[in-house]
Amino acid sequence: MKINKSFILFALFLSSLQARVENVEFVAKEVHKEGSIVTATGDVLVYSPSYLISAKRAKYDEKNEIVELFENVSILRNNEEATNSNYAKINLKTNEITTDNAFAMHQNKELWIASEQFCSSDARIDTSKSIVSSCNVDEPDWHIEYKDGYLDKQKKYLHIYNPVFYGNLPFVGNTPLFYLPYFGFSTDKTRRTGFLTPNIAFSKSEGLFFEQPFYIAEYNEWDLELNPQIRTNRGAGLYATFRFADSPYSSGYIRTGFFKDSKKYQDKNSLKYSTHTGVEVEYDRDKLAKYLVNGDYGEGLYVRFKHLNDFDYLNLRENGNSAYDSLVHSKINYFVNTKEHYFGIYADYYINTAKIATKYGNKDTLQELPTLQYHSYLDSFLSKNLTYSLDVKYHNYTRKIGTKAQQFELNLPVGLNFTLPNGWANLSYTHNLYASHISYQKSFELDKNGFMRDKNNEKYARSWSEIALSSDLARAYDVFGGLFHTMNLKLSYIQPGYKYGEIAERLYAFDKDESEENFVERLDEKYQRQTLNAGIIQYLFNSDNKKILRHSLNTSYYTNKGRFATTDNRLDLYFDYFTAFSKLTYDHEKKKLISAQNGIAATYNKLYFDIRDSYDVKFDDFNIKSKSHFLQTSAHYTFPRDIRVFGSYAYDYVEKYTKMWQIGISQYRKCWNYGIYFRRNTDPINTSYGPEPKTKNSVMVFFAFYPFGDFNYDFSLKSKDVMY
Repeated sequence: MKINKSFILFALFLSSLQARVENVEFVAKEVHKEGSIVTATGDVLVYSPSYLISAKRAKYDEKNEIVELFENVSILRNNEEATNSNYAKINLKTNEITTDNAFAMHQNKELWIASEQFCSSDARIDTSKSIVSSCNVDEPDWHIEYKDGYLDKQKKYLHIYNPVFYGNLPFVGNTPLFYLPYFGFSTDKTRRTGFLTPNIAFSKSEGLFFEQPFYIAEYNEWDLELNPQIRTNRGAGLYATFRFADSPYSSGYIRTGFFKDSKKYQDKNSLKYSTHTGVEVEYDRDKLAKYLVNGDYGEGLYVRFKHLNDFDYLNLRENGNSAYDSLVHSKINYFVNTKEHYFGIYADYYINTAKIATKYGNKDTLQELPTLQYHSYLDSFLSKNLTYSLDVKYHNYTRKIGTKAQQFELNLPVGLNFTLPNGWANLSYTHNLYASHISYQKSFELDKNGFMRDKNNEKYARSWSEIALSSDLARAYDVFGGLFHTMNLKLSYIQPGYKYGEIAERLYAFDKDESEENFVERLDEKYQRQTLNAGIIQYLFNSDNKKILRHSLNTSYYTNKGRFATTDNRLDLYFDYFTAFSKLTYDHEKKKLISAQNGIAATYNKLYFDIRDSYDVKFDDFNIKSKSHFLQTSAHYTFPRDIRVFGSYAYDYVEKYTKMWQIGISQYRKCWNYGIYFRRNTDPINTSYGPEPKTKNSVMVFFAFYPFGDFNYDFSLKSKDVMY
């Protein structure tokens, strides 16, 4: 359940009627005075620079300093706050205002309230037997009825007792949705310390979930959020997030937490750990060295650190809404950049949660600590047509168990570029040099007889030349109301040159039965063969300059082997009612389609539909290494009164199971929205046997009331192992 802060109470509309306000004038057709009593009748007006009051009659007691207004009393303040009632009483001594059967509206916040009794003083505003809403006054989509309520002006906090929330549901009418014995929230928009909106959900396996956040914000430079939570059938935990801005150029947060499972829950679900812990740090800074050395350069520091004992630390923090990825990635990046040069240092650390239950745990997960990079941007020398650039990298691959390596890389392209006569095409020639040196630790390779020998280092160098011809074309056509076509053509040829050394495909860390792919960076295969590359990209626009087609085709041909390498084709169509796309990659050498993404999205009147299919295959030594194939689709239809019926579906063809499906109904109005849907999806949990997918069937109900916020209820109906 979430509630957004909002300043609403109509009683504030009258708070401007303080006693002794300067420049207040009374106007009426007839005025009579008897002793200390002044009576005004006939179109009474009370006005000042900030408000205007009108009534049929008014009475002023000079002795007691009380103003009474009768019959059709209207109060307008600052052209945005309006109140109507049959009676209003203003005590000029105490600044107290009382009204009976009042109706008030705030134009900017689009809120109105009707109250039988209303009393405002310097300290608080009291109302009783009231109705409040932000919808139309006639048959509002929602409203709240409550018995008593008051606003504490000093603390700026609204308290409502025994509120009943009503909704004008389709086919049902005005219906009570839920009741609360108490409802309160701050009307202060300023950042302040206090309790935040609690979160409530129910799961059959974990029981009732309750989280009550507490927010500490005593200084502008930092705040602290505490999130204690309890799951009645599972356990309890605490998360804390410290956010800070330590300079005008930087900000970040530190988050930590733990959750303790009961022994019964741990045994029932075969969990590896009963306590789930973690630490997260994120920091971004744009100015660091510039504090010491000023100059014409840019720099940046980014830190993202995550350390956890299993993925459930994230699942429990986000209540099951965390996207699962077995690799938890931490990194530190820093760069300095000028117009001519770039220097960067990067560190990447991975926790593979899928290995938690394995023999070595995370000890054999490869880390890259650090990577250093220097890059010299494209520049010319001797002639503006003669260009060069330089890129140098150092990688340190390390881990506690397994092969380690240090790698140096160098990439040096030198090119000649010029435009052909009449500017119809561009011609370029580039000679590239790539070199790498690798030093291994704790690695072996097999000799010709199958015996292992120490593998200490590898030296590798390649050069190649590339000649490229490109041209840009454009033309208008007087068909179909006018079309405009643009096309870019490119043809290039790669000729391998100098060749020295090889990089092993596989490494043997302990024995010849335990090997892994070589993890070092290497030159793309397409630069090591005589290859002819051809590509085209074209666009088609209509007379309104709207894109209706995008198409690209790229293919490679091995000239020395007389066969094609790969072909990539992409087509996107854009029409009034639908769009379609297709991305295909075909490997001619393997004679297989290795990647395909196809989809269509259609919108017609109030109907929306989309479907997409995604297929990818990765190969290892011409054998299928991994394969993924998913189907996803969703649709919704909008009925009158903005009622929407929706659904979605996802299927995994490889594992042969339904990954997710849901169906529901919602209504989005100006002053509120609601929805209810049934969903089935899978969430991974770490068991003693590693990550295991579980199905989760749940019902989600939510209501959002402007300007209060939204209320969410999530009920998990059933949880079981996924079978495939």
